Amino acid sequence: MSRSLGLATALLLAVAVPGAVIAQGFSVNEHGSCVMGRGGTGVALPCDDGSTVLFNPSGFAGTTGWTLSGGVTLIKAMGSFTDDLTQQQTELQNELVPVPHAYLTYGINQQWAAGFGFFVPYGLGTEWPATFDGRFQGYDNSLHTMYFQPTVAWQPHPSIKLGAGFDFVVGSLKLTQRADLSEFDTGAGLTFGQIGIPHHTDFANGKLEASGATGFGGNFGVTWDATAWLSLGARYMTLTWSNGTRWADSSGDTALWGGLTDFGREVVLEMNRLGMMVDVSHVSDDTFRDVMQVSKAPVIASHSSVRVIR
Repeated sequence: MSRSLGLATALLLAVAVPGAVIAQGFSVNEHGSCVMGRGGTGVALPCDDGSTVLFNPSGFAGTTGWTLSGGVTLIKAMGSFTDDLTQQQTELQNELVPVPHAYLTYGINQQWAAGFGFFVPYGLGTEWPATFDGRFQGYDNSLHTMYFQPTVAWQPHPSIKLGAGFDFVVGSLKLTQRADLSEFDTGAGLTFGQIGIPHHTDFANGKLEASGATGFGGNFGVTWDATAWLSLGARYMTLTWSNGTRWADSSGDTALWGGLTDFGREVVLEMNRLGMMVDVSHVSDDTFRDVMQVSKAPVIASHSSVRVIR
């Protein structure tokens, strides 16, 4: 049985916004039942459903005939916010969001193959009631991106495959927030808050919306079949998700441990010993600092967002 080493890089679309903006990003990884069944791994040993167009464009070089696949994943975000002072709870109001994908590949000959992929790797949104306590930061926000990727793969040697795709990206954005009158200037050198207007007094609705934005990028992949008995690859593990674990606090949950527990530190050291990369995405600030102090190897942040763009 042969094993493969896959290296794939993607040129991502970036958007700069003037001023200070609180940011939240979504990486959508549900792009095929095979990759989902493998827990998101589809680079070193590509699936044969065409999803390799996204995960490693070199993976379908050397194939024969046509492959066509597609599907839709329905995602519904659920959650709530509880005010620390009033203990009032507000529920997230997101609807089901369809995330489509489609792949088409064709093996031209033993060396060359061509394909096309349509997928949505970034997007989703959050929708809260207009009375949500966080409405002054944002209450109805969404980001949608659609990638269209023609791809070519080439196998110059039985053990080497190369692939490249050109990404044409179409995106849309909606940011909605309430304006707080107490923070506005009166024109006399004072804010309305300084003359008695209560904090968080609704004043106006602000909305930034854009659609039809386009961008370009590339997706490149290399696959190397080392030998039939040698397996080369990479593996990593996140310490938390949106919920904390018994050994680490999450950024999306109530902190219980103040970072890593003693067992959590042992987990990090054992991952170092096994050669597993420690992924600090989703962890709390304290957990991140503990990991940086404990880990004897570099760590990664596989899908984290900036907090503020200035």
